[in-house]
Amino acid sequence: MCTSNRWILINKNYDIVILGAGAAGLMCAITAAKRNKSVLILEKSNKVGKKILMSGGGRCNFTNLYVEADHFLSNNPHFCKAALKRYTPEDFIAKVEEHGIDYIEKKHHELFCVKSSKDILNMLLLECND
Repeated sequence: MCTSNRWILINKNYDIVILGAGAAGLMCAITAAKRNKSVLILEKSNKVGKKILMSGGGRCNFTNLYVEADHFLSNNPHFCKAALKRYTPEDFIAKVEEHGIDYIEKKHHELFCVKSSKDILNMLLLECND
């Protein structure tokens, strides 16, 4: 773990180590922890969720209502189909609503936080801690 250009040795075994504490890394950690795995997240930037905080002009475009596998590039087109069936935009919207985060729909069916992208980051961090 690096803090202010200093390395700290961690004497603990983890089932999973995730590189990057952005949206994907935090979601991965949440999923792994729900499967009773111990997780360590390593982040090289000076702030967890830095890109989340910047996205959507600070209001975070957290999902789109209409997400289709055809809009993704992959060597295995079936992977996108399977992944999008397992975790849908509606699943994430339900999590946002569970945390009482207000959101609005903008053009192209994009969903943004009413207040701040900090709401989404805080939700993900709470889920990680749980």
